[in-house]
Amino acid sequence: MNKFSLLLFFSLVSLQSFGQSDIGLKFGMDIANVRNSNESDFTALLNFNIGVIAKFKLKDKFKLNTELLLANKGFNSILIPTGTTATNLTYISIPILLEHNVSKNFYLQLGPEFNYLIKASMKNSSFNESVEDNYKKIDLSIASGLGLSLSKTFVLEARYSLGLSQIRQNESIFGSYQTRTFQLNLIYNFRSQE
Repeated sequence: MNKFSLLLFFSLVSLQSFGQSDIGLKFGMDIANVRNSNESDFTALLNFNIGVIAKFKLKDKFKLNTELLLANKGFNSILIPTGTTATNLTYISIPILLEHNVSKNFYLQLGPEFNYLIKASMKNSSFNESVEDNYKKIDLSIASGLGLSLSKTFVLEARYSLGLSQIRQNESIFGSYQTRTFQLNLIYNFRSQE
């Protein structure tokens, strides 16, 4: 977590040097699951995300939206005899999205999301174990979302991220796993060009 805090600090400092940009903090919840080719009975896992956001004006009603997030994905499953087990997959996530301002207070987004796995664990009432070796480090996703400006400072944003990569090791045994994540976030802009 200390490495992420340091990365966050240097990102904010370097972003201050850009002219036409909106800079802010982003935090919210992740509702995550995976699509499994074996049709396993997985359910959604509720977690959080936090990070920094920078938007660069392109032209007219378009911006380039870049983010550096600590995002939690994963799923719940049933293990016998221990019961419901949460598999938490923690990523450094870098979405790079094209943003279209439909109106002054409403925008749409679409673009790639690059995710790098930094931690993976399985946890229930009986155990809490690292399972990092069971998952691949890279997850490429496509993300789309929408945002609503509540004020010049605060923005409410919803986004869906569809994993394109197979993230599970030993696919021939366990089947393919692809991430699916819905995010609901609040953005605090501490520098805005609007």
